[in-house]
Amino acid sequence: MREEKQATMSDPGELRKFRFGAGGEGNKDEGGARKFVKLAQTAEEYGYDTIAVPDHLGNQVGPLAALGALTQATDRIRLATSVLANGWRHPALLAKEATTIDVLSKGRLELGIGAGWMKEEFDKAGIEFEIVPGVSAVSAVPAYAGVPLTDSKARNIH
Repeated sequence: MREEKQATMSDPGELRKFRFGAGGEGNKDEGGARKFVKLAQTAEEYGYDTIAVPDHLGNQVGPLAALGALTQATDRIRLATSVLANGWRHPALLAKEATTIDVLSKGRLELGIGAGWMKEEFDKAGIEFEIVPGVSAVSAVPAYAGVPLTDSKARNIH
């Protein structure tokens, strides 16, 4: 397998390969969780690069469990969240779940996290909806208990 060079800010002359992604919620209207797995398999078969699942408390699959299932149901397609609501999960627990998915998928996880934006979902769950000035999801990533996402050579989950 060839290694692709990624464009960087210091090397703007090279462009990254354009990728195509698919997504779904696995809700009843889409046919449920099993149909979501089939959607990912079909997207992989058609050559899509990524399958993504959002993070809402409504009628959809749980994103981490769904991606865990896709680690075994797919071989090549990258597995993504679009995006996980930061306020719903403890950072250390999310880091452990994400690391497990990354290891099981052999390094195919693309983890998107954000602050969360649907106050109604936080209210329904009884979770405080916090807006902290100057703090973004990106600045919160290092706080994930020092547990980095793994690369495809990882063997242990701490």
